[in-house]
Amino acid sequence: MAKKTVVEIQCDRCPRREYLDGDAAKAHGPTVVTFAGNTIKYDDLCEACRVAVASHVEAIGKKLEGRSPERAAKLKEPAPEGAGPVNVVPVPPEATRPARPPGHAPR
Repeated sequence: MAKKTVVEIQCDRCPRREYLDGDAAKAHGPTVVTFAGNTIKYDDLCEACRVAVASHVEAIGKKLEGRSPERAAKLKEPAPEGAGPVNVVPVPPEATRPARPPGHAPR
């Protein structure tokens, strides 16, 4: 009968549990993310969370590596000639309400 040693990993980020081969578990080290003085350390991550954390770090690093497109500022088009400031005249509330059909009581 063949025997195999496995290690159960309880993910630090989600409730999943994974079983790894004994040799693979030794290579499965902690994941540490440090940014602006804040450090997050996960001792055990399932494969799904490990991929999610790696993709988030990669997404953050894209701009730092110059892979994100540069966005140029949009220039305002000048106003057409003769256009001046707009005068806003307040409208009384009675003028904006629709007329009630006959026979309806006021609210």
